[in-house]
Amino acid sequence: MSKSILAALKLIQKPEAKSSDPIIERRNRLLERLEEQKALALCFIEGKPFVGPDKQKKVVNKATGETTTETVQKRVKAWFTGNADNLLLEVRYGNVPMELSPGKTVIEIGKVAKLVPTIETVIEAVKAGEVDELLKAIKKPAKL
Repeated sequence: MSKSILAALKLIQKPEAKSSDPIIERRNRLLERLEEQKALALCFIEGKPFVGPDKQKKVVNKATGETTTETVQKRVKAWFTGNADNLLLEVRYGNVPMELSPGKTVIEIGKVAKLVPTIETVIEAVKAGEVDELLKAIKKPAKL
């Protein structure tokens, strides 16, 4: 009698998937967006056009009905507004401004030279976990 081919393999039960902490996921997502804002701010200061990250988009050809996937540039909106002497920064999660202090959602930056250091300070605060309570309050969108 011959041995089974599968008998030569070490078979085990599938381990349970570990659920990751949603706060860590939200913090990482916010850090990614802040890095995008930092790159956008550097381009703004240097007067260069910003080239955002690429994303995949499905496109339907109306004539044939075929669906294809194209690589397009992701649109990144600036979180900073104002002029070179009076800039304001609004930290957002998704499309919602974060209330960094009760009733206050905007950081007054002032001169354009302080834009990147201010964004770096916000990044440090996020990494240190200072906005975790704000991230906990964010509700997931309702599924339809």
